[in-house]
Amino acid sequence: MDHYQGLTKSFNHGKIYCSFVTARLVNMNLGISYDKLHILPLNQKIEIAGIGVTCLDANHCPSSIIILFQPLNGQVVLHTAVQLEKKGYSWRLHVHFAKRFT
Repeated sequence: MDHYQGLTKSFNHGKIYCSFVTARLVNMNLGISYDKLHILPLNQKIEIAGIGVTCLDANHCPSSIIILFQPLNGQVVLHTAVQLEKKGYSWRLHVHFAKRFT
C-alpha cells in the first residue's frame, strides 16, 4: 500500500489513470469509486489528449506499470518510475526519459 500513500477516498483532483489491478486495489482498500478511475490496458497503444500511451508490465509489485508516451512532436518519454521527495513544502517528481524510438 506504500505505493499509493497519501491517496484517500476523498481524492478529487481528476481521474486516476492506472492498471486494472491497481484500480481494484484502490477501490477495495481505499474506497475510491470506479468513476474516478481510468483503467489503462496493457500492451495496447491508446490515445489520451492527442498523445499515444502504451502501458507495459513493470515486473515490480502487483499492478506496477511503465508507461510509454508518444506525443505528436516525436519527443518520446518512457515513464519508468515516480519518486516523490518532500523537501519542506515542495514536491519533486523524478521521471526517466527515453531516447526517441524508431
